[in-house]
Amino acid sequence: MNAVTSKRVQQVWRRPKLGLIGMLTTAVVQFGMDHLDIIFRGLRFAFPICDLGWMVVTRNDDVREVLLGNVPFSVEQTKRLSREMDYVPFMLGEDDLAEFRRVEAPLRAAMKSDDIPVLAKRCGERVAELARQSGGRLEVVDLIWQVTFEVFGDYIGVTAPKGHDLRVAAARIYDFQVTPFKVKAVTREAVKNAKALQAHIDGLVAAAKTDGSQKDDLLHRLVRQQKPDGSAPKDLEIRANLMGMIIALPQLPIAAPYALNQLLARPIELEPAQESARANDEAALKGYIFEALRFDPMAPFLLRRCAEDHKIASGARRAKTIKKGKVVLAALQSAMKDPRRVTEPETFDPRRPWSEYLLFGDGLHTCFIEQMNKHLFPAMLKPLLACEGLAREGELRKRTPFADQLWVTFEPPSLAAPLAPTSKQPELAPA
Repeated sequence: MNAVTSKRVQQVWRRPKLGLIGMLTTAVVQFGMDHLDIIFRGLRFAFPICDLGWMVVTRNDDVREVLLGNVPFSVEQTKRLSREMDYVPFMLGEDDLAEFRRVEAPLRAAMKSDDIPVLAKRCGERVAELARQSGGRLEVVDLIWQVTFEVFGDYIGVTAPKGHDLRVAAARIYDFQVTPFKVKAVTREAVKNAKALQAHIDGLVAAAKTDGSQKDDLLHRLVRQQKPDGSAPKDLEIRANLMGMIIALPQLPIAAPYALNQLLARPIELEPAQESARANDEAALKGYIFEALRFDPMAPFLLRRCAEDHKIASGARRAKTIKKGKVVLAALQSAMKDPRRVTEPETFDPRRPWSEYLLFGDGLHTCFIEQMNKHLFPAMLKPLLACEGLAREGELRKRTPFADQLWVTFEPPSLAAPLAPTSKQPELAPA
């Protein structure tokens, strides 16, 4: 597939057709998402913890309290994830620390620290190749979708189910997982794709046990962890872990275009970001990319459900008791703009300490692939940022929860070096 995207290809990532109510709901949600900064700023000042059907929490300290409190605040998507995983335990659905560690252990053991620079190098090389082939004009969202699933399909070891596109399956299930409102068409598509993916991975796991292959993908690494009795990890746990990895992949084609768009909209910041890319200064480049993402985060909020009555911000005047069963919206975007804990939050600061970011959540359920994302975003964007004459052709278009379209033009590079591996191997544990 060429990086210069056709209308037919772009349609692949879009939601199934919605009814009138679904379309109206989506339009209202999109309007709110487009004006979150204004909404959150007002709430932080006047109603930092307020009941709007969901309990909305906007100040940095309170958002972190919700995310760190995995006992009173469980992941709201747990039931959705359970359905996607065919009710097999999966780490994002676990609130008990011991069980969380048990469930994640096989995948963490299978993922080697030196996988990350290798994946980053492959991503950078592929983006550079497609940039050279594009003729100086390409659509960034589909470019990142393409590269992500080319590279990670091989790494995970899961091909597309027959009659399905792995990118579409991941997009449909991810959409179902993160959409805060129930949309029948989204649910229907997610269930269909999840069932197909479950059956397909089961077949791949069974084949891996008998093919005698020494393939070094995650699927074969997990299978080789099994004992003769089929335990540690069980087949269904392997499937759940692999599905979890696949469902997480849309983060890259959502967030990378967001970050690039913010840089392209800021000429003053764009110039040194491009200098960092051309100089292969990974540390500086990360600073520009993740600071850009702070202004338009991939996940502006996370949902949690209160498992027991809990007083939040106890001892403060704003303190409120959240009742058992109440859904809590923890506003990450707001927390990263809270001047009480974030230094000059409206200033673009590429040297901002990582402790001020909540791009991938916090606490027990910090995104499992956070460390991988820290290296993959710069790897994918570096070849484009290194190009001369890089500019937007129109505005970034969104179709919540996805980036939808971002066309750019540039002078095609004759050579585009991939992002060099770091000298120090990155850790897989959350920072």
